[in-house]
Amino acid sequence: MSDIDIREVLEMDHHRNGICGEPFKVAVYSAKVEGRVRLMVTVRFYDDKPDANGESVLSVTRTCTFDVDSLKGGNVKFAMGNSWRGDQFAEATRAADIFKEDEA
Repeated sequence: MSDIDIREVLEMDHHRNGICGEPFKVAVYSAKVEGRVRLMVTVRFYDDKPDANGESVLSVTRTCTFDVDSLKGGNVKFAMGNSWRGDQFAEATRAADIFKEDEA
């Protein structure tokens, strides 16, 4: 499933779980996946660690992706359910720059 064609980014935002929580970005977009256009949501998690100068540096650690229609139907099952390869979506979303990596 490496042929993921991201068509349109509908929304992207930065989040943090509380004041000291782990930073992440969420994007909702349409993409052609497995031969059909789907509404997808990808969450990209970051480690927020200081560099040698004590400056905060975000680095991507994990990516998860879901089909929005499957989520609406309550489907969060692994494998035969609403399960997508995070590594392949990480590559596709990075190539399409939907997370605006320069805005970490």
